[in-house]
Amino acid sequence: EMEPTIRMYKKLLDADKGNGYILEVDGRPHCIAWWDRSRTESMSEYAELICIHSLQSNWRKGYGSKMLNRVLHDMKREGYDRGMLWVFRDNIRARKFYEANGLVTHGMIKPGTYPEEICYEKQL
Repeated sequence: EMEPTIRMYKKLLDADKGNGYILEVDGRPHCIAWWDRSRTESMSEYAELICIHSLQSNWRKGYGSKMLNRVLHDMKREGYDRGMLWVFRDNIRARKFYEANGLVTHGMIKPGTYPEEICYEKQL
């Protein structure tokens, strides 16, 4: 049985849409990120960071921020004015990471999700 994260990336790859990156550290994959046009109807003019994951062994060394900044830069280059993402409301570590990188939340909760996901956005 594939773990949910692997299943999600496989689905993204099989759909062949969006933009994905892998950041390597010392020649080994460390961080993966994926983005596309927002999947949220009311935010269709936004680009969406669908997911970003990094291995715990290299947390707090700036790699996640480097990857996030690359994605935000690419969103802007593709003509988007705003980027957004959904994060689990209770994932305080991830929320602090996004806030440290200039994303803000207005408290919007994704309809019909449990655990609850909260929206963050940033002007590009």
